[in-house]
Amino acid sequence: MRRLLAALAVLVLAGCAADAVTPSRAAVVNGVAIPVRSLRTEVDAVRREAGAQGLSRADLDGGRLTRLVLEQRIATELILSGARHEGVEVGEGEVDQRLVQLQAEAQASGVPFAEFLRQRNLLESTVRSQLRTDLAARRVAEHLVPGRPDAELRAELERDRDRFLQLEVRHVLVADEATARRVRTELERTGDWDRIARERSADLATRDRGGSIGVVSRGRTIPEFERAAFALAAQGGCRGRTGACQSPLSQPVRTQLGWHVLQVTAVRLPSLQEVRSQLEGSELDQRRQQAFLDWYRELAAGAEIRVNPRFGRWDRDQRHIVDAETPLRTEPPPPAAAPGSAPQP
Repeated sequence: MRRLLAALAVLVLAGCAADAVTPSRAAVVNGVAIPVRSLRTEVDAVRREAGAQGLSRADLDGGRLTRLVLEQRIATELILSGARHEGVEVGEGEVDQRLVQLQAEAQASGVPFAEFLRQRNLLESTVRSQLRTDLAARRVAEHLVPGRPDAELRAELERDRDRFLQLEVRHVLVADEATARRVRTELERTGDWDRIARERSADLATRDRGGSIGVVSRGRTIPEFERAAFALAAQGGCRGRTGACQSPLSQPVRTQLGWHVLQVTAVRLPSLQEVRSQLEGSELDQRRQQAFLDWYRELAAGAEIRVNPRFGRWDRDQRHIVDAETPLRTEPPPPAAAPGSAPQP
């Protein structure tokens, strides 16, 4: 679906009517205001990230970046309102769940989530908005082009469970093998993960929660760590189980971050919704992408969109913002500004 939304970013650049709005509003989309203040905050964040990626001042100045970000805010509002019209609602609980997954994936790759956001000049609220848009777009596409029956997909998920298996893991990270062996002995003797992680672990992000890094999926973390975790999941109290369990303690595992002692504390299969696109295959995904883009074109053509003249004017035929003196070039926006492109560790 991120490919779908990236394609939409290009479509947005291929393009409603201008009218006056209040000075505090950057645009009004079907009666919903986009405040200037929030637009400026987002533009500043995108500018910092794009500057860090080496883009020139010509790419970032002159109002061009502001218009690109505003176009994407307009696209987001159109998608969310259009999804509601189709009967598609994205609840806060779903966004929370996806955010927790991102946090766990960042932790598993060795980067605290707060640092991951800081490096990209992102606010958590921005990430939540992107996740909400991504979920809504995916649901709309599934509504437009239905896939295989749920019963059939569940059967395949069970048959191929090893590929989709997810683990909850905790660990203690130290600098050398000798220390890791002492930590393992102490954990084996006391089982006091809370104290030992707090006192001994070099992982600042997990040591205050008993070493828990959350959910680990295949291909989402450091290979050596992943191999050790999935090997543990087939041993002891976790073998053949789904749900909470306790695997044996690992022997010290060396990665680029140091030495780990780890343990699996739960085994789960993801929900059907989480892996539906993987099960249904790329051909269906392509048909859904095209159907979604056609749906968006029709949505934008019938929308009432007014842009504050200080940012340009909305061209109804081309479906994008143009400046009265300097037409906007039709090329993709900086990666950080692509609508719905939630960050992946």
